[in-house]
Amino acid sequence: HGLNPHMRVREVFAALRESSPPFFDHLQDLLAAIQSFDVASVEDKFPEELPPLVRAKLEVLLLLARKPSVLITNLSGSSLVATEKFEVMELLKTIHELQQNAWIIFDRHVSNSARFADEMLVMLNGRVIEQGSTADVVNRPAHPMTIALSEYGSKLLTMQLGATVSQLLEPLTKQGCPFSYKCAVAQKVGLGTCQKDVPQLHNESVSQAVRCHASKEDRQAYRLHLRGQ
Repeated sequence: HGLNPHMRVREVFAALRESSPPFFDHLQDLLAAIQSFDVASVEDKFPEELPPLVRAKLEVLLLLARKPSVLITNLSGSSLVATEKFEVMELLKTIHELQQNAWIIFDRHVSNSARFADEMLVMLNGRVIEQGSTADVVNRPAHPMTIALSEYGSKLLTMQLGATVSQLLEPLTKQGCPFSYKCAVAQKVGLGTCQKDVPQLHNESVSQAVRCHASKEDRQAYRLHLRGQ
């Protein structure tokens, strides 16, 4: 049960209580546990009358009342502003810790998810280009694209590369690494291999792996260059 646009909030709750008593009981438990959401203040409103943040929190509560074993959150497609996203993520984190379910977060901003994730996978064109503990990926990014994202953020990165986010997500070449034609490391080092062969995912350390032909030294030199060091 989500928020039915033709039903007031109290009617949505009543329908859940009638059709799925266990889920309704768990919803009440969640509301008691978080103690930061006043249902009484919005129970006579239709969904379209609710502020975006309130509506998002209600959707989360109604969804998690069903105790899903896996929770998938897509921050990239949200219309909420940054502060509202953070509030929703804090709510999700609280309930996730209560329910102990798996939590997968999709986001274009590495730093946004760092507070909530134990491990990170950075993907391009459907392939993992870097994975590891959150501490490693955030503090010691290994792939040139992750390094650029960490230093610039997605908006500034697209300005530096002269491409839009959607263009970055499209295949830039049918051969080799899909990032090679925009990669400063490949262009500086002159790695023709990057445009010919798809790199294999290999261990950078015990807790981190990267899919890149360039040496660790060349990639870290690029990071220092971006920092002006």
